[in-house]
Amino acid sequence: MSEQTGFVQEGFDRFNDAYRSVDEGVQRLQKEFKSRRKDAEKRIAAQRKSIEKQVTSSRKDLEKRTRKQVNSLKRNDAVKRALALRDDANQKIESRMDDLLGLLNIASRSELKRLDKKIGQINRKLRGLESPQRSNGAAPPIG
Repeated sequence: MSEQTGFVQEGFDRFNDAYRSVDEGVQRLQKEFKSRRKDAEKRIAAQRKSIEKQVTSSRKDLEKRTRKQVNSLKRNDAVKRALALRDDANQKIESRMDDLLGLLNIASRSELKRLDKKIGQINRKLRGLESPQRSNGAAPPIG
């Protein structure tokens, strides 16, 4: 019987040794994984910062080149002439549209703006007239 007990105890001890060995292996793998993860995070953060610097530098360079091109185009006589022609054409089109709208008895954009401005002035005057009534304790107007 003692042989059986010794055999069982030996099997139990071997199992415990194997379990401890597996547990130590798992812990070692977890530490290695954690270490590798931290290293990867550091590398990724460094790469991200590097890429951000490159993108910022490229964006600033592109903005600088764009400003130079715009300024160069603004100084170009052909572009100046094209802009002047465009403005002249817009003025002529607006003038013709105003004439046409006048013939059809339709208000033009400039007339609408002028009317809108007058309406705004009248509204401000009305609000000014209403505010003393409110301060006298009168109820605000309905509607």
